[in-house]
Amino acid sequence: MEKRTFLIFGLFVLTMAIYYFCMENFFTNEITTKKEDVLVQRVIDGDTIELKNIGKLRLLGINTPEKGTFLFNESYSFTKKIEGNLVDVEITGIDKYGRNLGYIFYQDRLFNEEILLSGLAHLYVYEKGKYMKRLVSAEKTAQNLERGIWQKSSNYGCIILKEFIFYEGEKRCTNNEKIILQNFCNSIEIYLKDDATHDEKINISRGLFEKNFSCTFNDEGDSLYIWDNEGLIIFKRYS
Repeated sequence: MEKRTFLIFGLFVLTMAIYYFCMENFFTNEITTKKEDVLVQRVIDGDTIELKNIGKLRLLGINTPEKGTFLFNESYSFTKKIEGNLVDVEITGIDKYGRNLGYIFYQDRLFNEEILLSGLAHLYVYEKGKYMKRLVSAEKTAQNLERGIWQKSSNYGCIILKEFIFYEGEKRCTNNEKIILQNFCNSIEIYLKDDATHDEKINISRGLFEKNFSCTFNDEGDSLYIWDNEGLIIFKRYS
Protein backbone atom coordinates (compact mmCIF):
# COMPACT_ATOMS: atom_id res chain seq x y z
CA MET A 1 0.00 0.00 0.00
CA GLU A 2 2.79 2.37 0.93
CA LYS A 3 4.61 1.57 -2.32
CA ARG A 4 1.47 2.31 -4.35
CA THR A 5 0.90 5.60 -2.50
CA PHE A 6 4.50 6.61 -3.11
CA LEU A 7 4.17 5.80 -6.83
CA ILE A 8 0.97 7.84 -7.16
CA PHE A 9 2.57 10.76 -5.34
CA GLY A 10 5.62 10.57 -7.62
CA LEU A 11 3.46 10.60 -10.76
CA PHE A 12 1.52 13.58 -9.38
CA VAL A 13 4.72 15.55 -8.76
CA LEU A 14 6.04 14.70 -12.23
CA THR A 15 2.75 15.73 -13.87
CA MET A 16 2.70 19.05 -12.03
CA ALA A 17 6.32 19.75 -12.98
CA ILE A 18 5.59 19.13 -16.66
CA TYR A 19 2.44 21.26 -16.45
CA TYR A 20 4.31 24.12 -14.79
CA PHE A 21 7.09 24.02 -17.40
CA CYS A 22 4.64 24.06 -20.31
CA MET A 23 2.47 26.82 -18.88
CA GLU A 24 5.48 28.98 -18.00
CA ASN A 25 6.73 28.74 -21.56
CA PHE A 26 3.25 29.44 -22.90
CA PHE A 27 2.82 32.65 -20.94
CA THR A 28 6.37 33.94 -21.34
CA ASN A 29 6.34 33.12 -25.05
CA GLU A 30 9.81 31.61 -24.85
CA ILE A 31 9.26 28.33 -26.69
CA THR A 32 12.26 28.12 -28.99
CA THR A 33 12.45 26.00 -32.11
CA LYS A 34 15.35 25.79 -34.48
CA LYS A 35 14.97 25.15 -38.19
CA GLU A 36 17.82 25.02 -40.64
CA ASP A 37 17.99 25.67 -44.37
CA VAL A 38 14.68 27.55 -44.62
CA LEU A 39 13.96 29.34 -47.89
CA VAL A 40 13.23 33.08 -47.78
CA GLN A 41 10.34 33.35 -50.22
CA ARG A 42 9.72 37.07 -49.91
CA VAL A 43 11.08 40.15 -48.18
CA ILE A 44 8.21 42.36 -47.04
CA ASP A 45 10.29 45.20 -45.59
CA GLY A 46 13.55 45.69 -43.75
CA ASP A 47 12.52 43.69 -40.67
CA THR A 48 9.83 41.31 -41.93
CA ILE A 49 10.22 38.35 -44.26
CA GLU A 50 8.18 35.37 -45.41
CA LEU A 51 9.62 31.86 -45.04
CA LYS A 52 8.64 28.76 -46.97
CA ASN A 53 6.35 26.43 -44.95
CA ILE A 54 6.57 28.77 -41.95
CA GLY A 55 5.01 32.08 -42.93
CA LYS A 56 5.87 35.61 -41.87
CA LEU A 57 8.79 36.23 -39.54
CA ARG A 58 9.38 39.51 -37.70
CA LEU A 59 13.08 39.94 -36.92
CA LEU A 60 13.53 40.37 -33.18
CA GLY A 61 15.42 43.23 -31.56
CA ILE A 62 15.26 45.68 -34.46
CA ASN A 63 13.00 48.18 -36.16
CA THR A 64 13.75 49.45 -39.68
CA PRO A 65 12.46 52.65 -41.32
CA GLU A 66 8.81 52.70 -42.38
CA LYS A 67 7.77 53.08 -46.01
CA GLY A 68 8.04 56.67 -47.21
CA THR A 69 10.57 57.67 -44.56
CA PHE A 70 14.31 58.32 -44.45
CA LEU A 71 16.32 55.27 -45.64
CA PHE A 72 13.34 52.93 -46.07
CA ASN A 73 14.51 51.92 -49.55
CA GLU A 74 18.03 51.26 -48.31
CA SER A 75 16.87 49.06 -45.41
CA TYR A 76 14.51 47.16 -47.71
CA SER A 77 17.29 46.59 -50.24
CA PHE A 78 19.64 45.39 -47.49
CA THR A 79 17.21 42.65 -46.43
CA LYS A 80 16.12 41.95 -50.01
CA LYS A 81 19.50 40.33 -50.70
CA ILE A 82 18.49 37.26 -48.69
CA GLU A 83 15.33 36.70 -50.76
CA GLY A 84 15.50 33.36 -52.56
CA ASN A 85 18.29 32.16 -50.28
CA LEU A 86 18.44 29.60 -47.48
CA VAL A 87 18.82 30.85 -43.91
CA ASP A 88 18.99 29.30 -40.46
CA VAL A 89 16.09 30.38 -38.28
CA GLU A 90 15.50 30.59 -34.53
CA ILE A 91 11.84 31.19 -33.68
CA THR A 92 11.10 32.32 -30.13
CA GLY A 93 7.38 33.10 -30.26
CA ILE A 94 4.47 34.71 -32.05
CA ASP A 95 3.35 38.35 -31.89
CA LYS A 96 -0.19 39.73 -31.65
CA TYR A 97 -0.42 39.87 -35.44
CA GLY A 98 0.25 36.15 -35.76
CA ARG A 99 3.77 36.60 -37.10
CA ASN A 100 6.64 34.44 -35.94
CA LEU A 101 9.30 36.25 -33.94
CA GLY A 102 12.94 35.32 -34.14
CA TYR A 103 16.45 35.55 -35.47
CA ILE A 104 17.95 34.50 -38.77
CA PHE A 105 21.49 33.55 -39.71
CA TYR A 106 22.70 34.17 -43.25
CA GLN A 107 26.17 32.99 -44.30
CA ASP A 108 26.83 32.13 -40.62
CA ARG A 109 26.19 35.71 -39.47
CA LEU A 110 23.32 36.93 -37.28
CA PHE A 111 21.33 38.99 -39.77
CA ASN A 112 19.45 40.98 -37.10
CA GLU A 113 22.85 42.17 -35.88
CA GLU A 114 24.09 42.94 -39.40
CA ILE A 115 21.18 45.30 -40.05
CA LEU A 116 21.95 47.21 -36.86
CA LEU A 117 25.65 47.39 -37.75
CA SER A 118 24.74 48.88 -41.13
CA GLY A 119 22.80 51.66 -39.41
CA LEU A 120 19.61 50.69 -41.22
CA ALA A 121 17.69 49.83 -38.04
CA HIS A 122 17.50 50.78 -34.39
CA LEU A 123 16.94 48.58 -31.36
CA TYR A 124 13.38 47.52 -30.63
CA VAL A 125 13.19 45.17 -27.66
CA TYR A 126 10.07 43.07 -27.02
CA GLU A 127 11.92 41.18 -24.32
CA LYS A 128 15.60 40.64 -23.61
CA GLY A 129 16.79 37.63 -25.56
CA LYS A 130 20.07 35.74 -25.66
CA TYR A 131 21.51 38.00 -28.39
CA MET A 132 20.69 41.24 -26.57
CA LYS A 133 24.28 42.20 -25.77
CA ARG A 134 25.33 41.69 -29.38
CA LEU A 135 22.44 43.78 -30.69
CA VAL A 136 23.11 46.62 -28.24
CA SER A 137 26.78 46.63 -29.21
CA ALA A 138 25.93 46.64 -32.93
CA GLU A 139 23.64 49.64 -32.58
CA LYS A 140 26.25 51.50 -30.54
CA THR A 141 28.86 50.89 -33.25
CA ALA A 142 26.56 52.26 -35.95
CA GLN A 143 25.79 55.30 -33.79
CA ASN A 144 29.44 56.07 -33.16
CA LEU A 145 30.23 55.80 -36.87
CA GLU A 146 27.07 57.75 -37.80
CA ARG A 147 25.98 55.13 -40.25
CA GLY A 148 22.55 55.07 -41.90
CA ILE A 149 19.81 56.45 -39.67
CA TRP A 150 22.46 57.84 -37.32
CA GLN A 151 24.05 60.19 -39.86
CA LYS A 152 23.34 63.78 -38.90
CA SER A 153 21.24 66.04 -41.07
CA SER A 154 22.54 69.42 -42.21
CA ASN A 155 19.71 70.69 -39.99
CA TYR A 156 21.19 68.97 -36.93
CA GLY A 157 21.27 71.60 -34.18
CA CYS A 158 18.51 73.68 -35.74
CA ILE A 159 15.91 72.05 -33.51
CA ILE A 160 16.37 71.42 -29.80
CA LEU A 161 14.22 69.47 -27.39
CA LYS A 162 13.07 71.90 -24.70
CA GLU A 163 10.65 69.62 -22.87
CA PHE A 164 9.74 65.95 -23.11
CA ILE A 165 7.05 64.46 -20.85
CA PHE A 166 6.54 60.76 -21.48
CA TYR A 167 4.84 59.72 -18.21
CA GLU A 168 1.05 59.99 -18.26
CA GLY A 169 0.48 58.99 -14.66
CA GLU A 170 -1.51 56.08 -13.29
CA LYS A 171 -4.27 56.59 -15.85
CA ARG A 172 -2.90 55.81 -19.29
CA CYS A 173 -3.90 57.46 -22.54
CA THR A 174 -4.80 60.81 -20.98
CA ASN A 175 -3.09 62.99 -23.61
CA ASN A 176 -0.56 64.15 -21.02
CA GLU A 177 2.55 63.23 -22.97
CA LYS A 178 4.16 66.38 -24.32
CA ILE A 179 6.98 67.47 -26.59
CA ILE A 180 8.17 71.06 -26.89
CA LEU A 181 10.69 71.83 -29.63
CA GLN A 182 12.42 75.05 -30.59
CA ASN A 183 13.42 75.58 -34.20
CA PHE A 184 16.13 78.19 -34.77
CA CYS A 185 16.12 77.70 -38.55
CA ASN A 186 13.57 77.97 -41.33
CA SER A 187 10.59 75.64 -41.64
CA ILE A 188 11.61 71.95 -41.58
CA GLU A 189 9.51 68.86 -42.30
CA ILE A 190 10.41 66.25 -39.70
CA TYR A 191 9.56 62.62 -39.08
CA LEU A 192 9.00 61.89 -35.38
CA LYS A 193 8.71 58.40 -33.92
CA ASP A 194 9.25 56.15 -30.91
CA ASP A 195 10.89 52.73 -30.71
CA ALA A 196 7.75 50.97 -31.87
CA THR A 197 5.34 51.97 -34.64
CA HIS A 198 4.10 55.38 -33.50
CA ASP A 199 5.21 57.90 -36.09
CA GLU A 200 4.17 61.22 -37.54
CA LYS A 201 5.33 63.69 -40.16
CA ILE A 202 5.20 67.30 -38.96
CA ASN A 203 6.18 70.62 -40.46
CA ILE A 204 8.04 72.67 -37.83
CA SER A 205 8.11 76.42 -38.40
CA ARG A 206 10.72 78.69 -36.89
CA GLY A 207 10.11 79.22 -33.17
CA LEU A 208 8.42 77.05 -30.55
CA PHE A 209 6.44 73.95 -31.36
CA GLU A 210 4.33 72.09 -28.79
CA LYS A 211 2.36 68.88 -29.19
CA ASN A 212 0.56 66.52 -26.82
CA PHE A 213 0.49 62.77 -27.34
CA SER A 214 -1.42 59.89 -25.81
CA CYS A 215 -0.31 56.26 -25.37
CA THR A 216 2.72 56.82 -27.58
CA PHE A 217 5.77 56.68 -25.32
CA ASN A 218 6.35 53.81 -22.92
CA ASP A 219 6.65 54.90 -19.27
CA GLU A 220 9.14 52.13 -18.54
CA GLY A 221 11.56 52.97 -21.36
CA ASP A 222 11.44 54.17 -24.94
CA SER A 223 13.18 56.47 -27.41
CA LEU A 224 12.39 59.66 -29.28
CA TYR A 225 13.73 59.96 -32.83
CA ILE A 226 13.45 62.98 -35.09
CA TRP A 227 14.74 62.86 -38.68
CA ASP A 228 14.27 65.00 -41.75
CA ASN A 229 14.91 63.75 -45.30
CA GLU A 230 18.68 64.19 -44.82
CA GLY A 231 19.28 62.47 -41.52
CA LEU A 232 19.08 62.60 -37.74
CA ILE A 233 18.11 65.76 -35.88
CA ILE A 234 17.27 64.55 -32.36
CA PHE A 235 17.67 61.25 -30.52
CA LYS A 236 16.79 60.67 -26.87
CA ARG A 237 16.52 57.30 -25.12
CA TYR A 238 15.30 56.82 -21.57
CA SER A 239 14.69 53.85 -19.29
